[in-house]
Amino acid sequence: LLLFALANGRVNSMFNRYFSFSKNNSLDTVAKIICASVFLCLLCPLKLLVQSPIPITLQSFAVILVAISLGSRIGFASALIYVVLGIGGVPVFAGYNSGIEIVLGPSMGFFLGFLLTSPIIGYSAERKENPSPLFILRLWFWGHIIIIFCGIFFIRQEGDGDWRFLQFIIPGAVVKIIVGSISTYFLLKFFMRKKFN
Repeated sequence: LLLFALANGRVNSMFNRYFSFSKNNSLDTVAKIICASVFLCLLCPLKLLVQSPIPITLQSFAVILVAISLGSRIGFASALIYVVLGIGGVPVFAGYNSGIEIVLGPSMGFFLGFLLTSPIIGYSAERKENPSPLFILRLWFWGHIIIIFCGIFFIRQEGDGDWRFLQFIIPGAVVKIIVGSISTYFLLKFFMRKKFN
């Protein structure tokens, strides 16, 4: 029901302009939501092997990439499906964990950040038909700012830490912002060339 509610009409995002699964707009959107959800479930459990009190994961990278590439509706729907699957027991959270206790624990803010970032960054990405590298970099930057702020805010509210946790989060975020920006830009150029060749 969620898929079809969000699939009313074509989503005008960066990458949706250049490829589709179906000529039917609603079916195309549903297919992309499913593919994006699978992508999140495959990538988000992975953690980088870095010694840190807060693990550096690929969750923010995957969520922001989907939102920028496929837009606000597909980004939000796939992020919501990902969170619901994890709550339901599918091991898709960082480190292949699952369960509502993870979402309601100290990491709650990060999950909220995923659900806020997807529509905000996705909507911003939809506004630009031919985005510059700087615009793409700003999307990745602000996407991580939203997620990090929500995450640290809830950690502080739980009494499990303070803003010093940023020293463990920022290096990984910077790497993900740079890699994400570069990969988004070159993927977009690739699809644009394929479309107009």
